Amino acid sequence: MKRTATFRRSLVLRSSFFVLSSLVAAGQTLEVGATIAASCQGGGTTLCDATQSDLAMAGPFASIWFNDFIEVSGRVAWLERRDFSRGFGIGLRSTYFISERDRTIGEAEIVWHFRRERRVRIMFGVGLGRYWDREVISCQPAGCEPGLRAAYFLETGPTRDSQLSRSILVGLSATVLPRLRVRGGWRYHNPLAGDDALPEFFVGAGYRLRN
Repeated sequence: MKRTATFRRSLVLRSSFFVLSSLVAAGQTLEVGATIAASCQGGGTTLCDATQSDLAMAGPFASIWFNDFIEVSGRVAWLERRDFSRGFGIGLRSTYFISERDRTIGEAEIVWHFRRERRVRIMFGVGLGRYWDREVISCQPAGCEPGLRAAYFLETGPTRDSQLSRSILVGLSATVLPRLRVRGGWRYHNPLAGDDALPEFFVGAGYRLRN
């Protein structure tokens, strides 16, 4: 099974490289770059949870441009989330802690850059991918685990979770040098999804490997 999975991953990577090479050879534009962002995690009925605001996000991207209008990209971003604790049980005599929290987001995006004749252009895009959460759950005092399990269905120890990620973005992009393009805007992961929502204000830059 492990050899089969390794072979499949290798086949996907080689196929992706072949497709990418073919598109670039056919005259499309390849761009690589990175973005940084200020983000927050959804608070259920509010856009941002007060304890999970001003979160830093950063990551690289690579994209192919078609006719200097449609950009198809793949991006990875890492989000550092804050630790937190909460009381539970009768009289809130017990406390659980969630620490060592991080999120990795991997998405494919399609972005339309309008006003082709202008140096500064309006962009709109949609994305689809997954995110992976990692954290460590603990509680106090000793023997609190059954109460935590009954109250929140949580188990102590390291945990991992993966969910579908959908996003929309709006913003501006601009050419500052023949091969250098900057961008900035607002991206909203999992709109109206409560605690899973993740808005971000981002800026980034990309270098075009082929004009």
